Amino acid sequence: MDAELEFSLCLRLIIAAFLGGIIGFERETMNRTAGLRTHVMTAIGAALFTMLSIYFFDYGLYTRDPARVAAQVVSGIGFLGAGAIMKQGSNIKGLTTASTLWAVAAIGMACGVGAFRLAAASCLITLLGLILLRKIEDHLTDKNTVKLNAAFPDSTDAEQIYQEIKSFSKEIDKFEIEKEDKELNIYAVFTVAKANDTNELKAKLSKMQASELRIR
Repeated sequence: MDAELEFSLCLRLIIAAFLGGIIGFERETMNRTAGLRTHVMTAIGAALFTMLSIYFFDYGLYTRDPARVAAQVVSGIGFLGAGAIMKQGSNIKGLTTASTLWAVAAIGMACGVGAFRLAAASCLITLLGLILLRKIEDHLTDKNTVKLNAAFPDSTDAEQIYQEIKSFSKEIDKFEIEKEDKELNIYAVFTVAKANDTNELKAKLSKMQASELRIR
């Protein structure tokens, strides 16, 4: 393989990683299970398998079949996306993230064949879709999404914190607990009926000796 082709293939991987990282960064800011690293690796893997199928699987008597490898990438991403989908009570979480992994794999494959403009356009459309459609959805459903970060003494009853949040929320999307250095770190994402409800919740949590309490 000549140096010019090797440079071109490496450039394709870099572009795939960059475009996949853009989508992954958006998922990371939303604190989704599959974030920046997962989307970058998915884009790189899809691009690499695509390039391998085109440039390396050639054994003289055997005919190359790039479509066969592409089909396996598509089915493989289905398993990866399934890992991002979780059931929480009656709610299903992670469907959007699973679909972005699917889209990022397609973007990576487009980079693998050198279709950079198609890949860039797909990335832009996906990103705009995630941002704009979320705003439209929030407006139509009248959601007030709240993100809470707080630290409590490790003796605090986590169930009590959860119940306090639940009493003010319409829906709890995420509730994560982490114990560290005699502290109980809580991260929660939920929706409230009225934005003013967060002030009352903040006051109640402060009485429970919450420190580093941030609600946004």
